[in-house]
Order: sequence, then C-alpha cells, then structure tokens
Amino acid sequence: MNNNRLIGLFVSFLVILNGLFIGLELYKEAIRNQWASNQLKANVAYMELNTLNNWTVYIEFALSIYIITVAVWLMIKNQGFLKKILIVSALTQVVFLIVGWLLALYIDTAVFNLTQQLLGPSFIVGVLVVYQIIRHTWLNARTYQKVN
Repeated sequence: MNNNRLIGLFVSFLVILNGLFIGLELYKEAIRNQWASNQLKANVAYMELNTLNNWTVYIEFALSIYIITVAVWLMIKNQGFLKKILIVSALTQVVFLIVGWLLALYIDTAVFNLTQQLLGPSFIVGVLVVYQIIRHTWLNARTYQKVN
C-alpha cells in the first residue's frame, strides 16, 4: 500500500472518530435543551446523557489509542513516515479545533465540549514530536562523531 493511501486511511479514521464525537456532543446539547425546556423528564434525560457521555469517553480513548498504535507501528516499520503522519495528525486536529470553535459560535454550547476529544491526541502528538526531535538530534550527533 502506498503512502498516500495510508495517509488517506489514517485521516479517514480520524475524521470518522472526531465526527462521531462532535455529533454525540451536539446530540447531548439537544437533550440538555429539551430538559431545560421541560420537554423531557429528568430521569430519561439523565439516562440518555449518561449513555452519550460513556460513548464520548470511548471515542476519546479510541483516538488516543489509535494514534499511539499507529506511531508505535511506524517507529518499528517506517520511522521516516512517522513525521508525515504526525504532521497530518496535527493538521487534522487543527481543522477539528476550528470546526468545534465555529460550531460553538453557531450553536449555543461551550467550545471545550466540541474539542475535548483533541486533548489526548494533541498531547501524544506533542510527545512524539519531541521524540522525533531528540532522535534526529541524537542520530546527527552520532553520525558527526563517526565522521570525526
């Protein structure tokens, strides 16, 4: 499988998970609004919100595990391709940060509710970028020592 297909597959899975998260958050907001306007009984709203909260936690966890798994696989198989995946992942996160921010402007909801799923993956990508910088610096220093 060529690199473009792998990147497309990687981004597709990120988009699906992020889209599901945002969709569930928007649905939770609709339930909260119905509950606030007394159109929904408290126990029904609570049960629905609790179930939706569980699903959003699962999606957050899945995003983090997915990025870790892909990164570890690339560290073993193709270290050079990891840089491209990190860039694509960071760009995807920026896009969903902007989408969450724009939706929060349009719909009366908190920005954090729509971008919360980006915290774990952003931290992981940040750690992997630091790893890449340290690794690259170490390899360059080692190569320099061999030459001299």
